[in-house]
Amino acid sequence: MEHPKILITASTGNVGTYVSESLYRQNIPFIASTRNSNKAEKKLGFKLETRFLDFKNQKSFAQALQDIEILFLCGPSATPGAEELLMPLVEEAEKQKVKHVVFVASYPKVMEKIENSQMKYTFLKANFFMQNFEIYQTEDIRDRDQILMPVGEGKAPFIHTRDIGEVAARIISDPGNYEGETLFLTGKESLDHFKVAQIFSEVLGKEVTFLNPDEKTYRIIMRERGFSKPWIDAMIAVFGKIKSGKVNHITDTVQKVLGRAPISLSEYAIEKKKHFSEKDPIPVLVLYYSKTGNTKALAKAIAEGVNSISGTKAILRSTAQVTKDEFLSAKGIIAGSPVYFGGMAAELKKIFDDFVSCRKRSEGKIGAAFATAANVSGGKETTMLSIHQSLLIYGMVITGDPLSATGHYGTSCVGEPDESTKENGAKLGARVAELVQKVFG
Repeated sequence: MEHPKILITASTGNVGTYVSESLYRQNIPFIASTRNSNKAEKKLGFKLETRFLDFKNQKSFAQALQDIEILFLCGPSATPGAEELLMPLVEEAEKQKVKHVVFVASYPKVMEKIENSQMKYTFLKANFFMQNFEIYQTEDIRDRDQILMPVGEGKAPFIHTRDIGEVAARIISDPGNYEGETLFLTGKESLDHFKVAQIFSEVLGKEVTFLNPDEKTYRIIMRERGFSKPWIDAMIAVFGKIKSGKVNHITDTVQKVLGRAPISLSEYAIEKKKHFSEKDPIPVLVLYYSKTGNTKALAKAIAEGVNSISGTKAILRSTAQVTKDEFLSAKGIIAGSPVYFGGMAAELKKIFDDFVSCRKRSEGKIGAAFATAANVSGGKETTMLSIHQSLLIYGMVITGDPLSATGHYGTSCVGEPDESTKENGAKLGARVAELVQKVFG
């Protein structure tokens, strides 16, 4: 039997991961849309047929949707402007004659667009994901023993994204039985966040407190943490649905479709106990541009120094590899470049320019620099100072290399780094890692 061509968007996301895994277990062939096929295969753990698709790149839509018959659509949640990102994708899907859309329906305008198209559809309306506690509350629960959400006494029947993904996979395997339907998916019990805190307390073996802030207090706290006003507004709008009681209803849809009860919040907390209990190593980004390989070699030595300090982890990335998420997650950034007219390379400067939206959330991080040159008077110090300047504008606290190395602006060398330079680079990496531990550990 020939299967229809299926495209899974956000194939490694909170829901898409479980859709992909469920289809794979059922031996139903599908195409995974992704921005990085290697990372997708590594995360899912099996060989994939992939197509490039980026919600922010409309030029990627046509090729990704070519000859697709069934589209699983799951857009970015709690993202300012997400609805507008999805509208052109729906238009292209209709243009490409997609037959059926299975949409995790979080945006009314997108639902209306699909309803008014020639495509058949099934909408999945899911209440609040349990995984939101991982995304938005990990540091509060793990490090501060608290839940910080402006939801008042409102209740929600939290649902595990595995349940959503498996329901979606069931529909994709037999879309005709769910044509034109809107399925409301919930967990099996509706909980307020006092009860949520109690569940986490029991599972984690410590007292987790629900702080129940008002919106004004929540705004102040999140601004101090470096989050933007649009992001805070989006989160308050999402949490407001719980606070108002608009989502406090329970359905038996998961039971009917899958033949089993939904996963409980207690089961989720047990599943993620390690995540909410153990601190991950603090990431330090070692970022470099290298043309000849000399700067890369020095960057590797610096990364080894970072990794020599317990509780920290080096993320070694070239300017062509680094992502904005890696830049944001790092608590220390050590940036390096060959000398170009006495300053950093344009490729490194472009990263600082392109990632400017990360600036507010970079304040207080530890920054450092390194450089390589073609000759002794080539401008190594001015290059490191140009990097320091960018890091300072990002709000970072700058350190040079320690007195046990050279005790100056950072680590540098002429040509290929020798063993002494690599040793000094490792000392710079270790210094930044130690400072990161003192500030963020």
